[in-house]
Amino acid sequence: MAKPSHQAFLRHLLLRPPDVAHHGWVPAADVYELHAGWLIKVELAGIRPQDVTVTLEGDVLRIVGRRRDWVAHEARGCRSLEISYERFERTFDLGGIPQGSRIVTEYRDGMLLIKVLPP
Repeated sequence: MAKPSHQAFLRHLLLRPPDVAHHGWVPAADVYELHAGWLIKVELAGIRPQDVTVTLEGDVLRIVGRRRDWVAHEARGCRSLEISYERFERTFDLGGIPQGSRIVTEYRDGMLLIKVLPP
């Protein structure tokens, strides 16, 4: 059996969908340092705000949630499934957060904005 060429192997890696079931889903996030505090922006398309919990424990901000499939019960079958519907968790060590800092959240257009502000 012939070995696949280097180009064919790279094409296979680039074109195949991510192995979500094996690696789990982790939403993309941007972290900004503000003059006073932090701003974290997390991409949570298709997730209801009530399915997400944000906590601050010491210097660690934790985001836990779940994306639910609200279409599957109406479908007759599935041809392709690339969107991950499962629990996720992200943690960010923000380091040096003053005790008593507060969290302000806003959910807009599939993006969760989290501000961690000093007391």
